[in-house]
Amino acid sequence: MAKKKNTIIRDIAGGQFLIRENVSKSWPFIIYIVLLIFIYMSLNIVVVSTKKTKSKNSVEIKNLKADYISKEAKLQNQSSREQIIIKLKQNGSTLQNPTHPAQKVKLEVDQD
Repeated sequence: MAKKKNTIIRDIAGGQFLIRENVSKSWPFIIYIVLLIFIYMSLNIVVVSTKKTKSKNSVEIKNLKADYISKEAKLQNQSSREQIIIKLKQNGSTLQNPTHPAQKVKLEVDQD
């Protein structure tokens, strides 16, 4: 039994098993299996690459969303009426709050 294992290992390592008649009939099947293994490995590489890209994009989206929220909050704070009045006073503006409510202006159109 030990001699049979040694000869099988020696045949596989030396390549002698390839010249046997029953192996030579199986070449199309062997090529088919090798091709399937190659396709499987290629698809696996593509999937891993896609997952890495998705993970990087997800982190980038989270960072951009946080940046957007902080900028939006800052802008809302700066555009409040009180902040605008403070900025105008700091810049030496003489603008004052209106004393009369806004009025609608009507244009008269000549009708010939």
